[in-house]
Amino acid sequence: MASNPTEILKVADRKRKPRSKATALAVHLPGADSVDGALLDRAVQELNALYRTKGLETARAVAEVVIGVFFGGSVDHFNARSGSHISFVELKKRSDLHVSYQFVWNSCAVYDQIRQLPQHVVDALPMSHQKLLLPVKDREQKVALAQAAVKENLGKRAFEERIRLVRKAATTSKAGRPPLPAFAKAFTVVKRAVSMATKGTIDEDSFAHFSKDETRKHLDEWEQQVRDLAAVLAYVRLLVEK
Repeated sequence: MASNPTEILKVADRKRKPRSKATALAVHLPGADSVDGALLDRAVQELNALYRTKGLETARAVAEVVIGVFFGGSVDHFNARSGSHISFVELKKRSDLHVSYQFVWNSCAVYDQIRQLPQHVVDALPMSHQKLLLPVKDREQKVALAQAAVKENLGKRAFEERIRLVRKAATTSKAGRPPLPAFAKAFTVVKRAVSMATKGTIDEDSFAHFSKDETRKHLDEWEQQVRDLAAVLAYVRLLVEK
């Protein structure tokens, strides 16, 4: 790979089908299974050379170095294996790296994100807004939020609040009806248990593998459980019929 950032190939612009995670995991990547000192030295040297500039272009260039050096030029490989690639994770321990590991990771995530956005939005959305958008996983929602930020010229705080409200609304709508209370779930289990208990024939042979003492013990436990359930039912009915 060229050490001059301006000569680095822009792999994000390549049109290709996304690979499955299983396919990405099967590809051999240099330094993935053990620490590769030469690979790390190369990454540190190239990343430090890029740190003189700021913003989205810096993030794009940093991501191109990382994805090129560690992940064979594939964003899909980064998405599938960034947490398990031993040499890439080792970057966080390098004291001679002039950028934080978090910045490196964010740059790669933003690099992937800009492939999902219209070009005019990418050109207008600053790095600060791109980072705020990273937790939004739904693609349509991500695009809509980014377009709104550009159209309405939203500042960082306003955009952060807009994302929070949209995500909250989406979570609420997905939630639908409130979850069933514990007692209601329990009675669903009871219904299945009763169905199983009454399905077959009960006779003396049904308890052949129990002693009389064991049978009495089980009967006492079951009768107590029935009484407990009856008490819960009576209390629920009292609440409903108030």
